[in-house]
Amino acid sequence: MTAPFSFSSPTFTFTAFVGVMCAVCIALGLWQLERRHWKLNLIEHVAQAQLQPPITISTAADLAKVPLDYRDGAKVEIRATLDPAREFHAYVNYIHPQKRTRTQGYWVFSPAKFADGTHVIINRGVVPLDSKSDMAARAKLPTQLVGVMRTSEYGNYMSPAADMVKNIWYIRKVEDMAQKWGIAPLPYYVQLIQTDPNAWPHPQTFEVNLPNNHLGYAFTWFGLALTIAVGYMVWLKQR
Repeated sequence: MTAPFSFSSPTFTFTAFVGVMCAVCIALGLWQLERRHWKLNLIEHVAQAQLQPPITISTAADLAKVPLDYRDGAKVEIRATLDPAREFHAYVNYIHPQKRTRTQGYWVFSPAKFADGTHVIINRGVVPLDSKSDMAARAKLPTQLVGVMRTSEYGNYMSPAADMVKNIWYIRKVEDMAQKWGIAPLPYYVQLIQTDPNAWPHPQTFEVNLPNNHLGYAFTWFGLALTIAVGYMVWLKQR
């Protein structure tokens, strides 16, 4: 004889719990599919932006010209005065422009000042390890600061702290760089585009390489919902 139904029974409680878990997993899977669609549009937009003339940025307020979702990778021309005397060096593995082999070096970051007094941080390119402090080997300042906007890098709890004595950074967190220079922080920097393959610092070729793993995440959530549902049906059958 079947036991009378009760909202307070353990079976109902467990069934409700299973239903909620399946609904949450399915919702998260659908959200990942939406994120995938957004990411594909972003990748396409950034790729197309590299083929267009750069957006002129003369003040920090000109950022409004660049849609918020498209700032990482937007092609811009910065009309500001570069200060080459101030440098921060961020450790990097890069492609040597002449040898075409991967080697170690440093990104060279310097601030640039707009006419209104605001600043932006410029990634001028890379230098070899042995040229870190060789200011004489630096190229003439570029007449045009054309590059792509990149968002700041934040790392995690395992990321090593910057060595301020040796001026070596391991995370490209430009807010911290700006604070050390005493300038207003911005959550992005501009990575210069390669113009002279023999120049140092040597700007690296910008590649549209945004991660897009959302389809795999969606399948994971949908698979988890299916596993929970099948497990529940087996449990019911064995009761």
